[in-house]
Amino acid sequence: MLVKAEEMHRQGKVEACLMTYTQVAKQFEDLGDYETASYFYGKCLEFSTDFKDLKGEANAYKGLGTCEEKVLNIFAAREYLQDAR
Repeated sequence: MLVKAEEMHRQGKVEACLMTYTQVAKQFEDLGDYETASYFYGKCLEFSTDFKDLKGEANAYKGLGTCEEKVLNIFAAREYLQDAR
């Protein structure tokens, strides 16, 4: 999946790239590995910013906020969730 996502990124296929990275992040989130999930949500944020995709940025911030909330890092969670709005 990651190779596919990187290839889509290089080709400029923003939506497909973000969707794939989000799927990977959610898989780690479902496993309770919030650190790794945060890493992939961070990649989504990076790509969204590069391609000026506001919806992608909002979804990435929401994912980051949710992961921070799960590890009881309330202040960081609040910041990310506010940025998601």
